[in-house]
Amino acid sequence: ERNNLLNFIKNNPNLFFEIEINFALGSTIYNNSYSDLLAKNLEKYLKENCNFINFKIISFGENNPICIKDRSEQCKSYNTRLEIHIKYL
Repeated sequence: ERNNLLNFIKNNPNLFFEIEINFALGSTIYNNSYSDLLAKNLEKYLKENCNFINFKIISFGENNPICIKDRSEQCKSYNTRLEIHIKYL
């Protein structure tokens, strides 16, 4: 999947990609730490494989939920996601 993202970014240099990583399957500390790790690894991969930087990666951990009704497994799974917002440069 990250190769697909890389190719899409490389093939669209006139676009800016804001990539949000949200992780909410564990404790608050774990979620935030793991989200940060995912963001750093993705940023490293993209920078190593892309000649230009037309992206920004934001790690939210569990701080940007879309499901707020409870902490059920279903709600946690909705809150664990990667979002890509695309903007024209």
